[in-house]
Amino acid sequence: MKPVSPEEWAASLISAGLDPGPALGYRLNHGPYEVAVHIATHDDLGADTRAELVDALQQEISAAIHRVLGRLPVATWRRYADGTTETTRFS
Repeated sequence: MKPVSPEEWAASLISAGLDPGPALGYRLNHGPYEVAVHIATHDDLGADTRAELVDALQQEISAAIHRVLGRLPVATWRRYADGTTETTRFS
């Protein structure tokens, strides 16, 4: 399978009736981010519902990373389709 650019990915989602949502990234040590998950939702979900869904998914993905890899993220980021980013660092 050929990797696609973010633009190609977004275009294929839009053609399927989905809105590209945030990408969730996880840094598991003090090096680079090691895991990223990209989320897309149907455009009939309201902003509050999308935010609640993304928060719940991020918690579950963090728990799965810890369960499978035995590590907790030291930092996470949430990158939105408009280019803004939120980073959270854990001690």
